[in-house]
Order: sequence, then structure tokens, then C-alpha cells
Amino acid sequence: MARARKTESPGYTRLLEAWSPDATSGRALGCIATTFTFDAEHFEEQCLARFLAMESDPQETTRTYLIEREEKLSETFVCVLTDPRHCGNEETRSLRWNVLPVRTGGAGLQHAKVSLLVWQNHVRVLIASANLTKHGYRSNLEMAAILDFRPDEGEDRELLFGTLDFLTTLAGLCPGADQQTHPRSRLLDFIRLARTTVRAWPAAPASASRVKMKLVPLVPGSGDKYGEVLRQLENSWQGPMPNSATIVSPFYDVSNYALDRVHQRLENLLTNRGNRRIEWVGAGREGAKDRIEIDVPERLVKPPQAHASLQSLVYYINTQQATESGDSAQRPLHAKCVFLERDDVMLMMLGSSNFTLKGLGLTAQHNLEMNIAYVVPAMESSFGRKLFEPLNPLVTEVDMAHVDLISTNDSSEEPGDSTALLPRGFDDALYEPQASGGTLILSLIKSDLPADFSVSTPTRQSLVTRESWELAYHMQETVRIPLLEPISGLRVEWRDADGKRYDAIWPVNVSDATKLIPPAELRNLSLEDLLIVLSSRRPLHWALAERLSLRADSATSTKVVVDPHAKVDTSNFLLKRMRRLAYALEGVRSRLDQSVASAEALHWRIHGPVGPVALGRALQAEGGTGAAFLIAEVCELLKEIRWNVASKELNAQVASECQAAVEALREIALGEAGQLPGNLSVYVRDVFARTTP
Repeated sequence: MARARKTESPGYTRLLEAWSPDATSGRALGCIATTFTFDAEHFEEQCLARFLAMESDPQETTRTYLIEREEKLSETFVCVLTDPRHCGNEETRSLRWNVLPVRTGGAGLQHAKVSLLVWQNHVRVLIASANLTKHGYRSNLEMAAILDFRPDEGEDRELLFGTLDFLTTLAGLCPGADQQTHPRSRLLDFIRLARTTVRAWPAAPASASRVKMKLVPLVPGSGDKYGEVLRQLENSWQGPMPNSATIVSPFYDVSNYALDRVHQRLENLLTNRGNRRIEWVGAGREGAKDRIEIDVPERLVKPPQAHASLQSLVYYINTQQATESGDSAQRPLHAKCVFLERDDVMLMMLGSSNFTLKGLGLTAQHNLEMNIAYVVPAMESSFGRKLFEPLNPLVTEVDMAHVDLISTNDSSEEPGDSTALLPRGFDDALYEPQASGGTLILSLIKSDLPADFSVSTPTRQSLVTRESWELAYHMQETVRIPLLEPISGLRVEWRDADGKRYDAIWPVNVSDATKLIPPAELRNLSLEDLLIVLSSRRPLHWALAERLSLRADSATSTKVVVDPHAKVDTSNFLLKRMRRLAYALEGVRSRLDQSVASAEALHWRIHGPVGPVALGRALQAEGGTGAAFLIAEVCELLKEIRWNVASKELNAQVASECQAAVEALREIALGEAGQLPGNLSVYVRDVFARTTP
């Protein structure tokens, strides 16, 4: 359930639609997403593709997709924060985006599902029950809140700042060093950028709605600020305490102690006067002999210490849902919701918290969670009922005489890619790109490593074992391993003190994204390639993919040219060459004039495969004796750009990046200057001498 946008039924939407920008959102600047279980392929090809407004499909136009992905990710920060047990798989993903495990320091899990999507003129926050998996976004019954913020309208911005505070807390629980280019430092930089961007907006008009929205986060060791979920709801309630509670949860605890404690805390939240009611809603299905099986523990419905004034009711949601074609499909219940009510005053909370000790913060080592509560006063009761309305058609009340209540597993044990917790000794894994191949840098914490372990590549090539670490690396806490190809994940296998074997994924991130080598489709572009692509009005990925296809077809063509005019190549005639270069320079100018949100984006614009430095190299390689003059024209262009950067810190980097580009172009051009006529050599040197970015 989410706020409806372009949907047939109010309250329902495809959650993937929330990742798409609106017409006025502008360019994507970056996103942060948190999840428990994780499917990297689904995230990249579905969620991320929509966020970036990708036009190509990897299944249909692989080359175009790779070019577009590289182009857009090079200018957009993307980071996924996961539970360490579920870091996706070890297959190669694009190192242009990061996966960081969040370590709670105890038995609790990173269970929050919150996404921050930042475009130039629009910020969106998703607070949901859905993991970043195919099931979470395509088949499960989930609930989500979609919060939009714009320069002139939107929700209360304190909700956004509270979300940024929560993400900052999670970043502090990720492994890694504090150097500027490390993924964790870039994550914190992007959070600051989002905060600065929104604070620069004009004050938003006050909302006329009396409904208040409040974040309900849960963070271990945070005290009252991010403490027990039901206490936060109690503090948010307005007026006499509620006399009715509805609980939707797909999973519950299994021990009697845990169930009794959860029930007692909920009962204490309700008024202690008059009749009280608790409605339990769980997944249900038809069993044998006209029985209905419902996933709600019997001890919650019939607690041994229940007060006589408390009435418990059970409802179920049939997980067999009809599809548009009329067929039946399994739609597992994964939504989580608490609905409190008294007369016309209501409070509804949705998010990631299951109704368990860990999910509610009723035990010391609890989960990281994120929820949002809608506090609805009596005069807005019609709105409050609409909040729960989407679930009503799915909920069925049953005669308890025909019901079998089933105890279900704690939601913290949802299936995923891995269920073993990677020992803390495996701290951080980085790939350091180099001109040829690269280096894998493993940070190990000696005191927390198991007695027997091995680290291998996705193809099961052994990289380091406990024995080699001791003998070859002398138990160093930083291990450097040369690699021929980049990798984005490692397989770690180990044994505990009892000899039991475990394995888990250790995600690898890039140490410095500006050093990543582009894919083959973007490497070694010829001057002709650049002139055509930069002069085209089509998006770069389409123009370049088409150019590469034509070049490949031309190389294999056996067609004989008979037209004498067609045999003459006029593209290198001086006037035509200058005209084509002028168009290409306008293409470069257009790219550089666009707003820049990060150091990586700035570096890509200037030093990337279609930037001014790449154009200078191509001119030197194929431009003939006049190349130095043409390269000087590229240099002149740099000083004319009016840079549109997102922060003061980034503005300071513009000068150094441009100076580096000028130095690179000077070295390229003056290598040819000695062969030029004296006056031309003087001109070229003068251009570089007076070019001050």
C-alpha cells in the first residue's frame, strides 16, 4: 500500500513506480537505499534504472545499456546499506555503485527499508516494509509511505532531516576508513549534500492538514530518541489512550516469554478503563476439512493473563490473490502495520517493524528499523480511515470455531542469499583500479578472525587463507592482492570453534571511483567517433552505440563503391574539419554547462571518455600537423565554462580539475609544437600560458 499515483484502485500502486522521477524532478543526483535481504540484479535493472530514467534495456540492447549505465552512474552517487547476512551475491556488479553492510554490534539486524531519492528539484523518501528484492517489489503484499519534497511544496521537511539523521547513524555502523574517497566518506558527503540542497530551498508553505506524520526509528543503544517503538507511539498519541488496536504482522516470536511480553506491552498501551479490543491480522489459507489456518500465535489471541475487559479478534488476509487475467497468484503477506483508535482519534504506523521483541525494541539487542506514524485528530477521521482502507477488501473475519492458529518464525529469519554473519574480523574490502588491472585491499581485524578461513573470488580462485595470511602476509591487518579484473564480491568460508562450516558474501567497493576504467565500448574512441557523438543531438548512449555498430558493419562489409564522388573522403578538408570540431566543442560545452553534484561527476565530465581531455588526445593522434592549434581551441573552451556546482567544497575542486585538464592538454599539444611554424607554436604556447580556469 502506498500513496496512489496513476493507479486503478486508490491506495494501491506498483512500488517500482515510486522510483521514477516526475516531469519537473530534473537530473538524478544520487540515492541511498537500506534493506534486509537484497537482490543486486533486481535493484540495478529495476529500481536504479527507473531512478536514473534509463532508456535502454540490458536484455534488448546490451551495448547501449552498458554505455548509458556507465555514463549516468559516473555522475550519480548510489549506495545500498544492507544487513551483513544479505549482501547480494558475489557475481560482478557495476563498481560505480556501493554496497555497505551495517553492523549493529549485537544480535540485532539491519531491518530498515528506507530509500532516499534525490533529483535536482525533487527529493523523495520511501519508508516501506519491502526489501530490495524481486519478491518485495513484485509479488508480496507490502505497505509503503511516499514522501515528496520540492522547493515550493511537499511534506514537513523535518521528516526529511530526520531520515538524513537516521542514515547518518547507519553510515557510522558501516566498516571502512575515513579517507575522502572511501565509500563511507562519500556516503556521508552525499547525506550532507542532500541536507544542504534542501536547506537552500525557500521556506515551504505551511500545510493545512491537521494530520501529523512522525518518524518512528529504532536504533540499538540510542536511548529514548530512537528507542522502543510502542513507547514512541504512546508519546505521539493525542488525548485519552486508545481502546482499540489492530496489528498486521507477517511474523511473530515463537517463545511463550516473548509472546507474553509483546502482548503485555501492547495491552499497557491501551486504556485501563472500559472495554478494550485487539484485532490480530495474519496471512491465512484454507486447510483441511473447511478449516482456516492463520499465521498468528494462539498465545497472543488467548493470553493466559488477559484481563476480562480485553477482547481479542482474529482476521486473515488470503495470500492467494486473483490476477488481472483471472488466475490465482500467491501474494505473501509482508506488510507491517499498527493501527490505534479511540472514538475518532487514530494513529497508524507502517514500516519495517514486525511485532516481535527485536522489531519493537523490547530486548537489549534489537534490530535497526524505520517506521512512520500518521497521527490523526478527530476532525480528520475520514482521512484516518482511508489510511487503512486499502487493506479492508483483503481482510476477512472468521469464526474461531473453524480456525487453526499457527505459530510462525521470527521475521528476522527471512530467507535470503546468506544466513551466516560474516565475522567482524573481515572488516573492509576495496578494489583499487590501476592502468592495467588493479589491487584488492583487504582490511582484517586480527583479534576477530576465525581460526580457519579462506577468501576466494566468484570463480572460486583462492586469494588468501588463514595459513597464507600467517605465512605469506605475516598476519598483517592490510593485505594487498594484485588482480587482473575488477570484482565486486568475495566468498568467505570459515569454521567456528566446534568445527561447523559457514560461508558468506563479503562485498567489495571501489577505493576511488574516478580511477575506474570505463567499459570497452567507451575506451579508445577515435576522433571520428568523438566528432560524430559530440555533434549529435541524440543522447550520448544512443549516438555512440549506433556509431560503434556502423563501424563494426563497415569493417566487415565487402560492398564495392562505384560512385567516384563517394570514393572521395572530404571529412578532413580544413573547412569541414573546423566546422565539425566547432559542433563537437559545442557538445562538450553543453555537457560541462550542466550542474555537477559530486567530485566524481566533475572528474568524469572533464577527464572521461567524451570529455575535453579525451578529445585532445584524439586530435593529437589523428589531427595531423594542425592538431596543436585545435587542442588549443579545446583549452580555450575550458575557461569559458560557467560551472554550476552543488556546494562550496565542490567549487574549490573545479579549479584543480580544470588545471589538471589544462596541463594534460598542454602536454598533448606541445609535443607537436616543435614541428609547427614558429608563429603557430607561439600562438599555442600563448593560449596555454593565459588559460586560467
